[in-house]
Amino acid sequence: MVHNQVSGDHVDFGVDKGMDMSEDEDDIPLDSKKKKKRIVTSRSPCEEVSRDVEKCLLEWGIDRIFTITVNNASSNDGAMVYLKKKLENLGQNILGGKYVHMRCIAHIINLVVQDGLKGKDEHEAISRIRGPVRWNSTYLMLEAAICLKRVFDAYEDIDLAYKTDLSKKSFDGVPIESDWDRAKMLLKFLKHFYNLTLCISGSSYVTSNIIFHKICEVDLLFRRWLNSDDVELSDMARKMKENFDKYWGSIEKMNMVLYYGVILDPRYKLGFVEFFFDNLYGGIGQSDVMKERVRDGLHELFNDYKLRYGHAL
Repeated sequence: MVHNQVSGDHVDFGVDKGMDMSEDEDDIPLDSKKKKKRIVTSRSPCEEVSRDVEKCLLEWGIDRIFTITVNNASSNDGAMVYLKKKLENLGQNILGGKYVHMRCIAHIINLVVQDGLKGKDEHEAISRIRGPVRWNSTYLMLEAAICLKRVFDAYEDIDLAYKTDLSKKSFDGVPIESDWDRAKMLLKFLKHFYNLTLCISGSSYVTSNIIFHKICEVDLLFRRWLNSDDVELSDMARKMKENFDKYWGSIEKMNMVLYYGVILDPRYKLGFVEFFFDNLYGGIGQSDVMKERVRDGLHELFNDYKLRYGHAL
């Protein structure tokens, strides 16, 4: 299924969920509400999915779209090329679609965390406490399991089937003390990313102005963990930092709208972004280059909007 969220001039869709259109229900006519419930069931190649999305936008009369958020899958790149072309034909593609392709932050976090959990020790410790599931479910399960550690220990003494079942290959045996210690470390580790995912996935408040803050927080966490005396924690942080830099390690890898959202927030403005550039990307000349690109990009965006809508002011 294709998941869409439309609010103003933003569309969010991925190829793995049901469709959920977000607008003010009180301001939408009844027939439009019915159209909102349309489900796109296509699991076809990206161009067919793109056409389904295009059809929905045409039916709903939506032609002003600034960004489209998609999962970080290569198949979505083709879909974005198609949709950019269609938006250009409508004459509503801001700066030729320069910022239209927004990679899903929550999906990237998921990929980063999964990389950190691929270590043999982490896998064995987790598998003894629960079966293989998504990492955010792992966090919730570990949180519950650690509170019930004494119950697990007692169960091992009174139920022979418990030990037999967990000795099967998929579970690697009952949890031992070192497994519980490692699980506690993982719980503390995953808690940051679980709360981060909840924060940036909110649907009842604006998130565009907080994403950059959260990316900075994660980078600072990695730096702290990399210097940790805990070898396992440091090793996980190293793996995750490598993947983190793959997506957000330089200005070329980030949609600059994430910076603009902070700059337009009167609590932070440009100075906040430049401060973190100095701290996160303080290499020789790199910070200054990023500052200049962000300033130039914001001016370019403003001038494009001015040309399009300045006469209406």
